[in-house]
Amino acid sequence: MDSVPQIAESLETSSSVVVIDLQESLKLLRELQNLTANSDPRALDLIEKLLIAVESNPELTERFVAAKELLDVYNFNDAALSLENVEEEIGELSLSSENLPD
Repeated sequence: MDSVPQIAESLETSSSVVVIDLQESLKLLRELQNLTANSDPRALDLIEKLLIAVESNPELTERFVAAKELLDVYNFNDAALSLENVEEEIGELSLSSENLPD
């Protein structure tokens, strides 16, 4: 029974981390979209950060891996297209994580 408060605290912390990571990911995504729109090679470094930020979410990871493959060959236009709906997906994940039980 002594571990129940620790487990509850751990769950609260992990759900907060998810929200923070999603918010940070959204910020990075917007910056990435700007860089790809301008064919800026710094997008390659930024997408690496995004892949780390979303590594716990297989769907987002898949989307960013696909965009990274396009960026690796400097196909900025298609990379930008592949990222079009990702912001909406992150927003939905953020909303669903806010509705986790306390």
